[in-house]
Amino acid sequence: MHFLSKRTNRRSDEYGGSLENRARLLRELIEDTKDAVGDRCAVVVRLAVDQLLGSDGITAASEGHDVIAMLAELPDLWDVNIADWSNDSQTARFSEEGYQERYIAQVKSLTSKPVVGVGRYTSPDAMVRVLKSGLMDMIGAARPSIADPFLPQKIEQGRAEDIRECIGCNICVTGDNQCVPIRCTQNPTMGEEWRRGWHPERIAAKRSDRSVLVIGGGPCGLELTRALGQRGYEVTLCDQNEQFGGRLLLESKLPGLASWHRVVDYRLQQIQRMANVQTLRGSPVTASEALEFGASAVYAGHRAAREFDETTAQTDSVSFRREARVCSPNRAHA
Repeated sequence: MHFLSKRTNRRSDEYGGSLENRARLLRELIEDTKDAVGDRCAVVVRLAVDQLLGSDGITAASEGHDVIAMLAELPDLWDVNIADWSNDSQTARFSEEGYQERYIAQVKSLTSKPVVGVGRYTSPDAMVRVLKSGLMDMIGAARPSIADPFLPQKIEQGRAEDIRECIGCNICVTGDNQCVPIRCTQNPTMGEEWRRGWHPERIAAKRSDRSVLVIGGGPCGLELTRALGQRGYEVTLCDQNEQFGGRLLLESKLPGLASWHRVVDYRLQQIQRMANVQTLRGSPVTASEALEFGASAVYAGHRAAREFDETTAQTDSVSFRREARVCSPNRAHA
């Protein structure tokens, strides 16, 4: 983009000035690459057709359109988006699914080569709509594939209800920004495949016939229940509120954050299909009641664990943790 955009290209030789000159380097790179690889592999070009800088940069209606038209048949596939990264990877708070469509809509009419685009497509229905409309030939789905690496397979198998849809929170992006391992709100196994041996779909079967009590039906408690239920344990999930979801019940009502409720919807849907899981709404549980329940192990969700520590005397807390095996959320996969 630095060579293509007149905002950054101040050269006065054959690689600067007119758009044809500014596109010269890209043209030569494509041609040289195709000469080098021959017919051994396809050459793909990713190009931002709009920098969202108005007349100060490349726009889809002007030079973005013209560059595609100028180089239309050179690459084997066009991968088009908008620039820069902050625009290309917008969150659900500020953009809807398919938010890049109006910028890339013209590309298919300018080339006979396949076109792939992005826009945080998470719904199979939206993906089908885009493909059938002829807007693009393929859909790039990086963040949706982080949330569910088996997204294409589940669509192919007609298992749309099993898809963990990306919520567009961009916690995956913050990992890059903060130089820490990648994480995903929807997929807790992301980044832990090697270190902990976690798999996004497969999980070890139970090692005993112990029953489990999960206290707190927020995001943490719901994932605990889903994972333990998938392992085959007899699980009871309790929450003091009439609705499961914890903090997300409020957060998902904020402007632009309705998609965050998918964290709750996905897990409740999975849990409700498990005959070995019982859910109790409007059921607050104290430490003594947890002991009386008779479960072999007690898992406390994030808030519930904190409340136990705050409301139970230290001696009682130690006694409670000895009598009932109280576990942290991470133990669900252990």
